[in-house]
Amino acid sequence: MPSSHRSGGLKQSNKGHKTGGSSKRSQKRQQGGKVNKSVKKNAASAIESKGRVNRQNEAKQRRQNARQATISARRIGSLSTTTSNTTSSANSSSPPKIVGVVSLSEPRVGPDGAVARVSESQVKAFIESSPDTSSVASDPTITTFPQLKGQVQLLTPSQFGADESSFSCPNYIPAILELSRVCDVLLFVIDGVSALAPPVHAATSATTSGDESYPNLLSVLGERTLTAIKAQGLPTVLSLLVLPPGCSTNQNVSKKNGGMTKGERRKIEDLRKYTSRFLKGEVGYDVKVVEDDCSPPPPSPPTSTNNNKVLPPPTPLSRALVSTAPSPIHFVSSNPRNYVVSSSYSYDSNSQTLTVEGFVRGNGALSANDLVHIPQGGTFKLASVTSVSKARKNAPPPVPVTSDPSSQQPLDMFASPDMLDGEQNLVGFDGDDQLSDYEDMEDATPAAARPAGWSDYQNAWLEDADQDELDSVGDGDDFDHGELSDMFNKKSDRSQDDLDMDEADGMISSAERAELAKRRRAAEEELEFPDEVQCDEDEEASKRFARYRALKSFRKSTWDPKENLPEDYSTLFHFSNFKATARSVLAEAKEVADELVKVDKKNAAAPIEKGDAMDVGEEDEEEDDDADEFTQSLKFCVQPNRRVVLTIADVTPTQFNVLGTKRVITLTTLLPHENKMSVLHFNICQNLKCETDDDLGKEAPVKSKDVLTFQVGFRSWQSRPIFSQNNLNSDKHKFERFLRPQAFMACSAYGPVTYGPCPVLVWREPRPGQSQRQLVAVGSVLGADADRIVVKRVILTGYPVRVHKRTATVKYMFYNPDDVKWFKPAGLTTKHGLQGNIVESIGTHGAMKCLFNQPIKQHDTVCLTLWKRIYPKYEEEMEKEEKRTFVVT
Repeated sequence: MPSSHRSGGLKQSNKGHKTGGSSKRSQKRQQGGKVNKSVKKNAASAIESKGRVNRQNEAKQRRQNARQATISARRIGSLSTTTSNTTSSANSSSPPKIVGVVSLSEPRVGPDGAVARVSESQVKAFIESSPDTSSVASDPTITTFPQLKGQVQLLTPSQFGADESSFSCPNYIPAILELSRVCDVLLFVIDGVSALAPPVHAATSATTSGDESYPNLLSVLGERTLTAIKAQGLPTVLSLLVLPPGCSTNQNVSKKNGGMTKGERRKIEDLRKYTSRFLKGEVGYDVKVVEDDCSPPPPSPPTSTNNNKVLPPPTPLSRALVSTAPSPIHFVSSNPRNYVVSSSYSYDSNSQTLTVEGFVRGNGALSANDLVHIPQGGTFKLASVTSVSKARKNAPPPVPVTSDPSSQQPLDMFASPDMLDGEQNLVGFDGDDQLSDYEDMEDATPAAARPAGWSDYQNAWLEDADQDELDSVGDGDDFDHGELSDMFNKKSDRSQDDLDMDEADGMISSAERAELAKRRRAAEEELEFPDEVQCDEDEEASKRFARYRALKSFRKSTWDPKENLPEDYSTLFHFSNFKATARSVLAEAKEVADELVKVDKKNAAAPIEKGDAMDVGEEDEEEDDDADEFTQSLKFCVQPNRRVVLTIADVTPTQFNVLGTKRVITLTTLLPHENKMSVLHFNICQNLKCETDDDLGKEAPVKSKDVLTFQVGFRSWQSRPIFSQNNLNSDKHKFERFLRPQAFMACSAYGPVTYGPCPVLVWREPRPGQSQRQLVAVGSVLGADADRIVVKRVILTGYPVRVHKRTATVKYMFYNPDDVKWFKPAGLTTKHGLQGNIVESIGTHGAMKCLFNQPIKQHDTVCLTLWKRIYPKYEEEMEKEEKRTFVVT
């Protein structure tokens, strides 16, 4: 039978020969860096390659968008329609670059004894009168540089209500701060003539750097102005060094021909270098210093054959103003708020409407339903918004956008609780307490009075006390005393300290000087012995500290934030989570701004037929019915960098009279909930460069509940804040009686809600004889939280007179046995770290027997710590009014 050979499982299988093709290196060499389309062998490879290409394209688009955003930011103030040899009118639809002029120099004294100064208005007039500039016919406030293809809007403090002729004008620094908030570039003017002159005012001026080479470089007012601007935030900074007449044009001319000597030129060069170093130390980066003598411009140049003016080359100052990249203040550019700087405004007294025309600036979308705030004017509602500048060529004229009253935020800053509606979740009102009051009234014998601020377990302390003694509880001296309920005790409206301050006259009297000395001694004593108090022999501690309670552990003991709140808290707005609310509001505002940009680009790309109007969000409404509310809100919005006319309703003549002193007004939009009152918290630090408070050159410490002026962003108001520590590991925060220098503290005050990041400047009003307010502290916004617990600590101290191991007899803490019995449930501590409690009273003079956890030493000090929650207060004038009105300027 025939048979054949069969291969086994160990047969060798060789790899097939590669036919055709080439190596990867040769393929890349042939392609020459060019990526061709190729068909992948499997679907997985194709998906991976497609994802990589998409990622590369997205990265490229992000780079292009970032580059375009940078270019657009640098082009603020550029001209799109100019010629090189003519001074044609600028394109009024493009926003100009806002340049603020601020003088920091010392006033100079002329030969006749008259005091003069290089004022901001003189520098503004010098720039506007240069031969290489022209003005826009439609807007005379804008100065154009045709050769440089740029336009700027020069602003000075006098346009915001400051009086440059008076060096003691109280509105000078507020006007400069309002000016710097809206500036793209800030031009510091330094008078080189006064700096090179002998130190006439060396006794009253000082530079921040400490170098006395040029004591007249900055004035006292200029130094305080620079400190305030730095605390608020700095835009891009330029510097103009004003030289003596003829110095800038005779740099290369010898002395024989009427020029300067080498020594004079060396002095000017040293001054320029010193100014650059000084500003770098103050600002933090190299500041361009432009030298000019600000002499009158030369006569107009001759005309050429084609009747066109031959413009001279641009001056260094003009070139620096146009070429400098604009950069507003960080808190202005980081939040989606809009602000408008008016080029003109008018007021109609019959309809009480204010019309403001200007460019919309900022990162957000201006809506006709937004509330607007005018510094020193108040908060108002917008009636309509009209866009003056067209979005693109051949577009029909825009139609005024009228606000929707149902979508606008209310102007009421305070809540209006209904005390009879028990279903409301109102802070400061508890239905159970009301019901218990009615039940007590029905009983034959009324219940014992409870001190305000005490809980149920604290009320047990009153069982052993005599009711007649409790009825006599009242206010005491400077320290906090017990306060019974409104049925048994009526708190006085003003303290003795406030009454003493009313007696102050025009000058610093001996009584006022004694009060300042007393405050300084109290601050020094508080720093050496914090929170320690001592009872007098004829004073009962149980009455004086009736509102205080003892805590077993400051960090772990519970304290109900809704317990026995004051009546003011019922009119405040409360947030369950302020940070989450802020994130939601800011994200929504940014989403509206981004969507408006997309819709505007889509409308710009689509052709417009004659007679058709731009309908924002119409296509989106047809595509997605779920986004109807969002698209409807876009119809009320205007994009930034557009020229608009705003109509503001309900502006009273009194409010306009305050604004009428300004030639330029600014307004900013408010985000949702930013017009509501709550308890604001700031992280502040005391300013080291404060004006002295008395003629002895000493500063008065800043005390809690002093009347201070808060400037938070664009708004300012007066309040009586409290200071506290910002504890991160506890829900309770210790109260501080004084603002300590070189230490950050939390400051709690009543005020309108403001979202961060936002700078905070705290001012103290000037005393009689002072011209300017004092900048006492600077910081930033922490948030708004009415449930933040700030507790005040009081430490009663006693001394052991007889010691036997763990037992000691303590004296000088109390002076009657009733106080010992009252505070017996409270725990004791010592300065050496021991824990103890009161065992019993000894004798009739307040001595007591105490037991500790370890043997106590004879030189130790026994302490009894008590706590009480405190709250900020309103300003005194507001407390007097029956109808509450909170003034925000």
